[in-house]
Amino acid sequence: MSDASLSERDRRVVRDAYAELEASAPPTVLPPALAVGAVLGGGLLLAVWLAFRDRVPGASFLTPFVMLFGVLSTLSGVFALTMAFRGKERAYAVAGDAALGLLAEGGEDRETRLRAAVLLVCSRAGGSEGFDPVEIATRLGPGLPLVASVERLLAEECGIDPLLTGPYG
Repeated sequence: MSDASLSERDRRVVRDAYAELEASAPPTVLPPALAVGAVLGGGLLLAVWLAFRDRVPGASFLTPFVMLFGVLSTLSGVFALTMAFRGKERAYAVAGDAALGLLAEGGEDRETRLRAAVLLVCSRAGGSEGFDPVEIATRLGPGLPLVASVERLLAEECGIDPLLTGPYG
């Protein structure tokens, strides 16, 4: 059987690998909703304090502490949001590079190659930086038809954009 055609067993392996990958998304530093809450809460604290500090007796003593807490809360929320999305992107990039190396070498059993193809397709759909489809297609060599078949299946069944094989498939 050529790498370009997927049997029903191959399709099942691809679906299972995709489901496992979706279930094991990389963890984030802080849930995005909590990070947004920290940003909004810190900003709101600063705005309210600045508006009411002159009306509260003895507020001048507390102003540096409230300002520090508000600024730190806002900055930590922004940092957590940034790291949540960049950390996931970096995890996908590393996994995709490992999958690309395995597929370029060949020699593994078909199920391992199918799982690596799913990982490669999903890592590229996850927004990895520096994505060059021509370079990846060149590195894949004879493994490109398998990756193209997996990507078409995932595009049809899971709604993944065919980023890698668009110009080739």
